[in-house]
Amino acid sequence: MQTESDRLQSVAVALGTTTFAMLSDGVGSAVVRANEIESLGGLESVSERDLTPALGTALMGGEYVRSIFIADSARFARGGRSGAYDVSAARPAWFKPAVSPETDVWVGTPVADPDQPGTDSMVVPVAQRVRAGGRSDLWAGALFDFRAFDSLRKQLGSPGGILLLGSDGALLAAMQDISPEFVSNQSYASSPLFQQAARELQNGWDRGVVRGFAPKVGASMIFGWARVRQFPVVIATGRPLAAVLAPWERRMITTLVVTGAFSALVLAMTLLLNHSLRALRSRELHYRTLFNNTSFSVLLSEGDHFIAANDTALRMFGIPDLEAVRELDPEAISPPEQPDGRPSSLARRKYIEQAMRDGNATFEWLHRRVDNGEAFPAEVDMNVIAQDKALLRLSIVHDLTEAKRAERERRESEGRYQALVDALPEAVLVHRGGELLFGNVAARTLIGAAPDDSLKGVPVTSFALEPDRKLLIERTRAILEHGVPAEPRETRIRRLDGTVIWVEVQGVRVQYAGAPAVQTLLRNITARKEQEEAEAARVVRMQRQSEMLLRVASHSSDAGLTGLRSALEGICVDS
Repeated sequence: MQTESDRLQSVAVALGTTTFAMLSDGVGSAVVRANEIESLGGLESVSERDLTPALGTALMGGEYVRSIFIADSARFARGGRSGAYDVSAARPAWFKPAVSPETDVWVGTPVADPDQPGTDSMVVPVAQRVRAGGRSDLWAGALFDFRAFDSLRKQLGSPGGILLLGSDGALLAAMQDISPEFVSNQSYASSPLFQQAARELQNGWDRGVVRGFAPKVGASMIFGWARVRQFPVVIATGRPLAAVLAPWERRMITTLVVTGAFSALVLAMTLLLNHSLRALRSRELHYRTLFNNTSFSVLLSEGDHFIAANDTALRMFGIPDLEAVRELDPEAISPPEQPDGRPSSLARRKYIEQAMRDGNATFEWLHRRVDNGEAFPAEVDMNVIAQDKALLRLSIVHDLTEAKRAERERRESEGRYQALVDALPEAVLVHRGGELLFGNVAARTLIGAAPDDSLKGVPVTSFALEPDRKLLIERTRAILEHGVPAEPRETRIRRLDGTVIWVEVQGVRVQYAGAPAVQTLLRNITARKEQEEAEAARVVRMQRQSEMLLRVASHSSDAGLTGLRSALEGICVDS
């Protein structure tokens, strides 16, 4: 339950960041146009001929921005993605901005898309007050279509869903297959689950998890929610508790859903980021908002000079500000040589050529901080982007310091484990049911391998005799999947030279090379088994001799010497 709660909350936070970028994209473009129009004398002074192209230019954002609009107390203007424009003195019925002059952001209820009449397409109006020239009645905003989230919802597993709500509980958009009862424009302010989240919002929380019975679904639900920064909007993603608690669902979440959901979110963020870069020079405000809110370092370069970097990159490389970035070249953030001995300048040129040829190059690189010269490893994903007639390089940098340290510690721990196990007198083999991963000195002796022979890659099933292989596979699966130790068992194994010996074998689950594995302990009991077999044969022989002696003792005197002679011969043969 805790794992699923953390996952849903993480997904909601990522969706909240994406929603903030989308809203900033559309509303930011509209605010820029409103400021331009205000500098020309205001909405009343600009002719319709000059107004509509300005609105059309503002629609360079993503497809989720369906329309851009600007309004004051005397005039309303809207430009749609289809090329249609509305300019009128009356505001549309759906545009009801906040009356209070202290409220600068307004989110309306969903309305039919005026740019797609006759369809069931719904859009959400969002606007921001533009405080230009002392005015308080000028608003700029956009109509948003949030169906782009539907592809991300499918990654959450079935059933599941994404809900976008206003801070007053109004449902703005629903991408879900949980229940047909979720309908846009309905208010869920009275829902116990929404009230839980509302109380946490009032206490200053910006994210959380709520659980309880959802009447609209008819089942208990768990929702992860997050507040969208600067907008009175909450985004939530949830699933039924019954599905969460099912054992097969936990395995599916571990292997598929987490990877798929976060991969989809990273893809969505990357697409938004690339789009922002293509519109960098015309929409600087939106670009900086999205660019600086990414959790990874981003460097933008043209030729041999950097032209931009986000805040994460400034912190990572110890650069004081953006102006200092533009004074640097790639040589300033790299040591003279890379760990493999290649000069950094030559290695960089090779990767740049690869990115120019293929469009992308991913590689590990040793970087250097500007402030203290400290070196650190990183993974670089270099992409080439065409901007007008120039070719820009977008480099996404992930610091690998912690990952390298963890890998080093894992290898050291693994080395200590091997040294300790090598010193044991018992034979120890480590495997995952396929090929052997490790065998100590005693194990190599047991199976007839030379001391310097490597057992890595030898199939573990090759040691089992044919009748025992299926049982070996089943015991290995139980240990790996459920962590159930295998009880000691006597069996025969075939050594590398083909001879068969008796062993006592038992197994437990361990962590090896960063993943679960089976540690099998073997003891050679061949001598004991041979002694037991010899003792059993001796008992059988004594029983047969006793039977022969009884036959001699009870032999009739008139039976002749022939029967007596055969009984005595039987005793001698058995002896």
